[in-house]
Amino acid sequence: MTEILSILNLISNGGPIATIAKAILLYKLRLPVFLISLILNLSVPSIKGYISAYKKKGSIPQPKRKGRKRGITEQEKKIILQTAKKHPEEFGLPLSRWTLRRLSETLNKLGVVVSHQTVRRILIKNGIRFKKSKSYIQSPDPLYVVKKEMIYRLKENIPPDTAFIYVDESSKSVKEYPGENWTDKVVLKHSLKQKTKGFFSFFLSKDRDGKMYGIAREGYWNHEKFLEFVSLLAWEYRKSGYTRMILVMDNSSYHRKAEKEIVKIGEAIGIDIMWFYLPKYSPWLNPVEAEWRIFKKLYLPLKEFESKDEFIRLFFRFIDDRMKQRIKIC
Repeated sequence: MTEILSILNLISNGGPIATIAKAILLYKLRLPVFLISLILNLSVPSIKGYISAYKKKGSIPQPKRKGRKRGITEQEKKIILQTAKKHPEEFGLPLSRWTLRRLSETLNKLGVVVSHQTVRRILIKNGIRFKKSKSYIQSPDPLYVVKKEMIYRLKENIPPDTAFIYVDESSKSVKEYPGENWTDKVVLKHSLKQKTKGFFSFFLSKDRDGKMYGIAREGYWNHEKFLEFVSLLAWEYRKSGYTRMILVMDNSSYHRKAEKEIVKIGEAIGIDIMWFYLPKYSPWLNPVEAEWRIFKKLYLPLKEFESKDEFIRLFFRFIDDRMKQRIKIC
């Protein structure tokens, strides 16, 4: 009874909601939908929509507002421009630069309800454009700043008998096609057969003085191949008079798996080997990454190979061209 009285009260107030209240009242009186539509001069889908909304919410649904949408005030435009010119870190966001969606979400939290497309139009109108980022997103490692400073301090204050070496690895797939030469071909998904045949792992190092060493091995990289590379580095730097090596590398699982074996290699060769892990997802801190880009963009494109050995020799020629230092394949 109370519900019927509230519906009658809405009908007496008039306005758009009164029509919806009449439809619900007639529905409560068990009239069929098509008959309600004839009485109120409304379409059957509209009546069904009102009834469905009433069943879900348990109350009379509010009518949709008509007319022009609310515009952006001058004060809101000022807030949008001021926020866009600030760094995302000031708002507690782990970003190196704004994206339209993140900027829109931040503005919504500040009380300026606006879509990212509207933000884009306002910024363009005021001479601010967001270009597609060509850099890496800031590392999610919570100790990123601390580790970065430690790397730079180690590099600057390293004693003369210690080699400070950046280490990294890469890979390339070469498939043999019937009736054709060996052709460089990047394969995104490697089957087990491709991993063991026509797939090469490259290991490269670059020390503080810019000296580079590298090896190439057939097959996918693993911690055994990595240990082989570390042992070759240890021999070379031990012969050069160094008594300690500091390896700076990423957080690959096989790097961590090889920690105990690295200590044993150093003890056997007579050189103290230490290591330091880069912050997570921060390849820009490793200068070897830049060397990989040079190798893949300037040496590999549009290159055909007569054999696997020629493909491997290209890697050593790259090191010779860059630094005139290399470790030959055994």
